[in-house]
Amino acid sequence: MCLISAFTERTRVGLSAGTEETGIHIGAFNTETTLVDGKVIANVGKAYNPKTGHVKNKPFENQGQSDSDIATEDGNLKLKDEVAASTQSQQTCQPDIYTVLREMEARLKASENQVEELKRKCEDRPMVAFSAALGIKAGNIGPFNTETTLVYKKVFTNVGNHYKPTTGIFAAPVRGLYHFTFYCHAFGANPGYIFLYKNGERIAATADHATSGDRADNGSNGAVLMLEVGDQLYMRLGTNSWIYDDDNGYNFSTFNGILLFTQ
Repeated sequence: MCLISAFTERTRVGLSAGTEETGIHIGAFNTETTLVDGKVIANVGKAYNPKTGHVKNKPFENQGQSDSDIATEDGNLKLKDEVAASTQSQQTCQPDIYTVLREMEARLKASENQVEELKRKCEDRPMVAFSAALGIKAGNIGPFNTETTLVYKKVFTNVGNHYKPTTGIFAAPVRGLYHFTFYCHAFGANPGYIFLYKNGERIAATADHATSGDRADNGSNGAVLMLEVGDQLYMRLGTNSWIYDDDNGYNFSTFNGILLFTQ
């Protein structure tokens, strides 16, 4: 904040004058007579006219008196350099304030635009996530003499409805980075192989090898994948493999996916 004293606009007047006559009386006159003190001692502001004895109400009017005249005639006034410095400060201070205000307004506008852009991106960003279990009574699926697509029918979450519980296939609605995980349970006496596929390509797997002394095993895996619109992800059970589930509060075997961000 800039504070300036506007003393340059203040009118200063001071005068002292005496009669020029020495050792004599003035008067008497038969009428009121204006006394003219012609001997001027001080006349700051040129308000006093020593020829008429009159003091003007507007001493500076049409006098053309400068700041230097005031400073010369009254030692108590500010010097010309101080007046000039104060005037210069008054001239430069306000533009500086306006410049700061304009910069603040520009930054505020930029911040508002950034907030609006972020809001728009959040509103436009698709929300995609799913989680499902096989949804069968306590028991096995398989074995089959060929690879078989697993259909996870018990849906926990399906934001956007891009996972189809009738086919077991997830289709990517937007290009972006996705994270997929899958879990399985199998009895040790039976082999258990499940595979994550993308458009017919095997991406990841879990494996449970058959052993005579192993009663049960759990397996899990996952992958982070860049998908294009329409890419399909699904799980397949390996040839002659078994997978176990129980939808009575257990849900051992699940398939899950979520969109991390669009690209």
